[in-house]
Amino acid sequence: MYRRIIAYDLHQEFNFAGEAIPKDNFDAVERLDRELLINSYLNATTLLNLKIANRFFPVIEPILKKYGIPEDFKYLSVAESNLRMATSPSGAKGFWQFMEESGKGYGLEINSEIDERYHVEKSTEAACKFILHLKQKFGSWTLAAAAYNMGEAGIAKRLEEQKQIIIMTSISMKKLHVTYSGS
Repeated sequence: MYRRIIAYDLHQEFNFAGEAIPKDNFDAVERLDRELLINSYLNATTLLNLKIANRFFPVIEPILKKYGIPEDFKYLSVAESNLRMATSPSGAKGFWQFMEESGKGYGLEINSEIDERYHVEKSTEAACKFILHLKQKFGSWTLAAAAYNMGEAGIAKRLEEQKQIIIMTSISMKKLHVTYSGS
């Protein structure tokens, strides 16, 4: 049996939470292309996620709306856990993959008898509070989603690395300009 594989038209507009995916950023476009292809052709996983999404998105969407968070963030729970009550190798649990300390910090009850990381509504409320904190700290919904996925320290480190690259590039360009102008 042969399957027809179709690549997405990456020249169209794509956005996350109302923020445009930068089409002039080769790396961003390549990563988008990769994710679209992987998730489109992982048939069993994609079909299971769609089936489960029909059950849980109606619970998650009104909570996101209550907090003023773009609806696209419901997909963050898919990225984090495939909408399963998963436990990561590092110990993060539930749809939203909270570590114990973080979960408690955002109001979830976690002890030997109760673990609200597995409670869809309560963990979504906690995730919304965390997402709003990240949005305020990093200034955009896209960076908030990235920080949620890779951690505040991880995204802060990446942003600092990019800032250093921009500074070094700017210094090099100024030196090149001075050298060129001085000849």
